[in-house]
Amino acid sequence: MILHLPSHFQNTPCMEHSPLRFTVFATVLFALVPNVQAQFTITDAAFAEGLQYWVPAAMNGNVLDTLHPDVINLTYMALGQSTTPIANIDGIRYFPNLQSFGVAFHALTELPPLPAGLIGLSVTYGPLASLPTLPAGLERLTCNNNQLTSLGELPPTLVELWCE
Repeated sequence: MILHLPSHFQNTPCMEHSPLRFTVFATVLFALVPNVQAQFTITDAAFAEGLQYWVPAAMNGNVLDTLHPDVINLTYMALGQSTTPIANIDGIRYFPNLQSFGVAFHALTELPPLPAGLIGLSVTYGPLASLPTLPAGLERLTCNNNQLTSLGELPPTLVELWCE
């Protein structure tokens, strides 16, 4: 990464004629700026519990390390019935290579933004009332036994639909 400083900083005593001083300054500056996209707090305890099963090394309590290789490389996740039904899956978007996702016996009333590469989605047995904009490449959708009154616009790639 190249950092260009405005001209009024370039001639300050600490920067003048010293690439080493600039390097130290830039290193300290970047060390103090946190990577806000590296961690995401999972607010739903049941969803956090499910993630601790699927990506244990990427979880610290209810905090997901969104840049962890296990998160980046996960392609399949299924969350079933737990003691407390999952009511919020906010954070699912941080799984960029997730191709198939399923959750059953849930308490979801809506879905957050989903990973763009998702091709299979199953959300069954719950109070889900509406579907969000679905990923453009979605091929399979199962949403039976919910409270859906309409499906909205479906992606043209959809080849399998089971929603009753």
